[in-house]
Amino acid sequence: MWPAHGMMRTMKSVLTKFVSKLRGSKPVTYREVWNSFSNLKEARQSIYNEADADAFDQGGRIDADFICRFLEPDAAVMDIGCGIGRVEQFLAPHCKSLVGVDISERMIEEARTRLSHHDNLSFRQNNGGDLSICETAEFDLVFSFFVLQHLEREDAFRYLEEVRRVVKPGGRALLQFPLVPSAYFDESFLADVTGRPPYHVARPRLYTPSESVFFLVKAGLFPQDLFLRGSESVFLCTPSRPDRAGFHKMARMVDPATAMRLWGECLPAPALATDGERLLELSDLASAAGDPIDGDGSLRLEALGERTVVLGDDAWTDYRVDIELQLDAPWEEDRFPDIGIGLRSYPSDGAVAGPYVQTTMGHAWIPRVRKGEWWDDLPFTSGRSLEASREPLRLTLVVDSDWLTLYDENGWVFTARTDRRHGPPFLRLVDTTVQVRAFQVSTLA
Repeated sequence: MWPAHGMMRTMKSVLTKFVSKLRGSKPVTYREVWNSFSNLKEARQSIYNEADADAFDQGGRIDADFICRFLEPDAAVMDIGCGIGRVEQFLAPHCKSLVGVDISERMIEEARTRLSHHDNLSFRQNNGGDLSICETAEFDLVFSFFVLQHLEREDAFRYLEEVRRVVKPGGRALLQFPLVPSAYFDESFLADVTGRPPYHVARPRLYTPSESVFFLVKAGLFPQDLFLRGSESVFLCTPSRPDRAGFHKMARMVDPATAMRLWGECLPAPALATDGERLLELSDLASAAGDPIDGDGSLRLEALGERTVVLGDDAWTDYRVDIELQLDAPWEEDRFPDIGIGLRSYPSDGAVAGPYVQTTMGHAWIPRVRKGEWWDDLPFTSGRSLEASREPLRLTLVVDSDWLTLYDENGWVFTARTDRRHGPPFLRLVDTTVQVRAFQVSTLA
């Protein structure tokens, strides 16, 4: 658990002091907000909502202790929004170098004066829009507490992209977001709503865990762990894409719809390596279909009416289907190739069900499910459309846990929710001829 260091009292202070002070004042820039203190007491109040020096230092010490859990002694570290060095004074002895960055030249000046005795500590003023004052891959760890919440989401996202740039390969980031729903920030938001626009530039912007993870992943930062502390969430991130186990851990941080969406963002098909066990090959498909392999090594499948080839075993889990195929016929007006590949389920009415991907009127591949005689779209999320054509097509269909995901040579296409009762994979054709040039089913590592 996150250490208890007056967090609830501090969060209450956010509402009763800082926010109330800002509410009703005229809009200003970020720099003007953080330059607006007249003495150290006011600086502490604006940074941590705690004017008392001892309480201010106690919070910095405990945050530094937490950060040290993820540090090596030779680490190069950066703090975004360092203020007057609340954390730096306690963290500097535990790393090789520490850089504090802030938009406020007055905060930077105070930090340099207060902490000049630390030889490995330096401060830089940035422009408030990026981290161009930092080199690419300069730091082993980047952290930011109580900063992103005061930025418009677009500005916060640009900082996340910059964090991805300045973190070394294999490095990490610790990033804090204000949590909603949570007692204190719920109250803060509702209090802002009762005011009148324009709202103050430094008001808290709130994030659900799903929103935080989504923005992090879009910026190229992949959460490895989530720490909750009262009304705050802190994510430990890496610039490296997760493996399947890492993705499932990250998926538990978000709602099901977001997890489904992030699959394609996090796990491109090449990252879904097999463990070397092949379940089926082209010869097995030919045997199941009862058709011979042609002299050129391909398999021609033809269907007059509906034809379904069921493959494999009901007990299969966590596998990928790689297939190269070419749709041959028909391509006449009002008649298009109709082919589906996916998972066979066993609904109570006995009808063959999905989910599977299917060409629809020859225009595109989409996820489908059949319920009796009715056709309905599955819950799914799409990265882009995949058009049906006469050209050879390489597809990868991944079956993992609750999701069925389609890739082509250009990457992720879409992910659909599966039914836990699903059975083995199948290939289904209706009045269609298809040439299968390669086929393999293999288990995932």
